[in-house]
Amino acid sequence: VNLISAIFADMRFGVRQFVKAPLVTAAIVLSLAVGIGANTAVFTLLDAAILKPLPVPAPDRLVAIEWENADGFPAFLNGITGSSANTPDGGMRSASVSAPIYRTLARETSGYQAIAAAGSAMQVSAAVASAPAEPVDLQYVSANFFQALDLTPALGRSFVEDDDRAGAMPSVVVSQRFWAGRLGGRRDVLGQTLRINDVAVRIIGVAPRDFFGLTVGEWTDLDAPFSARTMLDRSNGAAAEDPATWWVQPIAVFSDDVSPAAALTELNGVFRNEVTAIAGDSQASIPVLVSRPGQRGLTPPMAGIETALWLLMLLVGLLLLIVCANVANLLLARSEGRLRESAVRLTLGATPGRIFRQQLVESVMLALAGGATGLALGHLFSIAIHDLFQVGRDASNLFALTTDSRVVGVGLALSLSAALLFGTTPAFRAARAYLKGSLGTHSRSITPTSLRGPKLLVSTQIALCLGALVAAGLLGRSLQELTAIDLGFDPENLVYATVNPTLSDFPTERVEGYLDEVQRSLEALPGVVSVARITQPLLEGGGNFSPVNIPGNPRTEAFDPRFVTTVNGVGPEVFETIGISLRAGRTVDRAASGVVVDRLFAERYFGGDAAIGRRFGIGPPDDDSRYEIVGIAENAISLQLRNDALPTVYVAHEAESRFEPAVGFAIRTSGNPRALLATIRNVVAAVNPSV
Repeated sequence: VNLISAIFADMRFGVRQFVKAPLVTAAIVLSLAVGIGANTAVFTLLDAAILKPLPVPAPDRLVAIEWENADGFPAFLNGITGSSANTPDGGMRSASVSAPIYRTLARETSGYQAIAAAGSAMQVSAAVASAPAEPVDLQYVSANFFQALDLTPALGRSFVEDDDRAGAMPSVVVSQRFWAGRLGGRRDVLGQTLRINDVAVRIIGVAPRDFFGLTVGEWTDLDAPFSARTMLDRSNGAAAEDPATWWVQPIAVFSDDVSPAAALTELNGVFRNEVTAIAGDSQASIPVLVSRPGQRGLTPPMAGIETALWLLMLLVGLLLLIVCANVANLLLARSEGRLRESAVRLTLGATPGRIFRQQLVESVMLALAGGATGLALGHLFSIAIHDLFQVGRDASNLFALTTDSRVVGVGLALSLSAALLFGTTPAFRAARAYLKGSLGTHSRSITPTSLRGPKLLVSTQIALCLGALVAAGLLGRSLQELTAIDLGFDPENLVYATVNPTLSDFPTERVEGYLDEVQRSLEALPGVVSVARITQPLLEGGGNFSPVNIPGNPRTEAFDPRFVTTVNGVGPEVFETIGISLRAGRTVDRAASGVVVDRLFAERYFGGDAAIGRRFGIGPPDDDSRYEIVGIAENAISLQLRNDALPTVYVAHEAESRFEPAVGFAIRTSGNPRALLATIRNVVAAVNPSV
């Protein structure tokens, strides 16, 4: 009780000292707020992307079930969707099985408490009531998905076996984000219908708060049972129940009664029987199930983001060290003026430990004030950095950011650590004030010995700041180099809009007419200079990569990196709209064979401008004359600023059927395109609200 009372007395005395020196106090608190705020901001992102387990009650009990195959891609399969990778020995590892195989594994094994499964998130068209359709992410899951993960819906119910049967009316569980943002957070939404890809779907529940799904970095807006895919997936729904199409990823829950090794062995036996039935007489090797900890979900975070976050954590840690050195110097300078006060206290009977505690309590109070302010700043910083990561991505939420007890704990630990770093030296100096004869003199003098501590701190600050400045200079130089790159097109006043009419049950013969009508409507908007179709908007990071076949110069391998091109389906106006110059020839038209290639393609395969009129093929090696070059365009960066340029072929969109059903429009405006975004959405909705 006496100790607590004394600490409160120290705190009251500290407050009086802070009031006497408001500028120094403000400088210390704000410096700490920036340092601690930067660290908690980056930790918030690092935690969400790499460290924090899935938002389920028992993440440590989860096991991700995958398989490995020594011969690589199993020859008896029609396709694999989801996470896959090559193994060092030339094999293949994947997390996907078919829906029928999953159901058998879940039904016939007793080694795990439960086995759930989920497919990769797919973009669908969702319309609420009479509002125009908007793109959202939907994930198909097993009927026991929420029960196996011990998740209780915030509203309504989760799926049951009857929901996952052929012919059942499709039902969905909506995310908290979708419920609050698109459905107004109303509690009467249960039983109401959405239109998903122009199909009526019943809402049966609302997912738990903060549950984003099983893949870190992907926020799923809607969950639907596996069987619903046959009705909702217009392009590939028939493959949903195909035993040879593997697209669902199992995740199991440990059982306390069976060892993990025994459970996996039993599961492998069932899996082998199912796969052998699919392979038939094929001599291909049969994959073998393997497992890994599943507390972080089905797929690891993106490597580029993980590296960037660890680098940021290192840099903001350096920033906090600089802040602590700066604050320590401020407190040392301030303590010089309080040495006489400390000497008086010691002479009157105070112990050095009492003086040390008084000074340290003041440092902790400053650190906690800076930490509390830093947590608020850190929340804003994390959102800002998160938005930078999202630029150019389709997902509206890359990570689920929360300032939870983990973040607050890190902020508190940083504050206390900072207090020890910058407060210990001034506290020691105050506790030893009587040794310096402070009471016996009224004049102040500065000796080399008294400056030793501040000199060391100043030297440390200079060293740390120089390191930070070098890092900042290198980063600034990198950014300068990136901004100086010639893109090959004009990005100013350019906006992209993407539609996918095939999701809304558009007959194939009506798609071209719909796209023409959308283009005419966009061209008629005030402030729009020109509009052109483009399958792959430039600098979005994606592309259609295909092997190219040159007459007289055949490929030596099925995939030869010397003979790879990106293929982009475009409209005739694309070069004028985007600002790519034509070196020779003309633009594309609706002819099936006339294409435009970039200068890199022409120089690499045909020696330059002599490429006009030459023919080549894309895809199977026996096709080497399908396309005729009618124009040569200047090079334009299509993937990312730091990628090496690849040869590019621009094919008339109307004549090419290999592309994805989503179609982009490049729109050149006379002013800031952001002012037109809402108008563009309204115009597209006016043409057909279901797209």
